[in-house]
Amino acid sequence: FKFDGILGLGLDGLAMSSNFSAFMMLFSKGHVPAPRFGVFLTEGEDGEESEIAMGGFDPRRILEPLSYAPVVMAEYGYWQVAITAVRVK
Repeated sequence: FKFDGILGLGLDGLAMSSNFSAFMMLFSKGHVPAPRFGVFLTEGEDGEESEIAMGGFDPRRILEPLSYAPVVMAEYGYWQVAITAVRVK
């Protein structure tokens, strides 16, 4: 069986089939409250661990209110958004 991403979180464009999404199966069966997930990545400083939150996000992991952006060219299957500017402090 071919590798199909992490936990079936990919978009349909890259999935082996439209029925092969572990995340959407969990949502359709009512095990996940919303079709959203949050990803928190850390370098492991002070014992902090990375996590994936199914059904939303962990509010302890954000510094500012969330803003959502639509996925562009979703038919290609990648989680990508339009970027109009980048600012580095």
